[in-house]
Amino acid sequence: MRPLCDIVIDMGIITEPCSLGLTPTASMAVMSAISDVLALIVMERRGFTKREYGLRHHGGYLGARARLDNT
Repeated sequence: MRPLCDIVIDMGIITEPCSLGLTPTASMAVMSAISDVLALIVMERRGFTKREYGLRHHGGYLGARARLDNT
């Protein structure tokens, strides 16, 4: 069988702190951190600007902040 991807990001062995070992709190935190890092790397490599950010976050605090300083 041919692999479906070229890269695997291995989170390692994660023990969930839930007393039942079921609630995915630690694994979700790790997945969130990995996805944040990947998003930041893509933004940096694409040269993503505050203006582009403001277009996608048009409301609330983040959108307003991005539009105040578009340099």
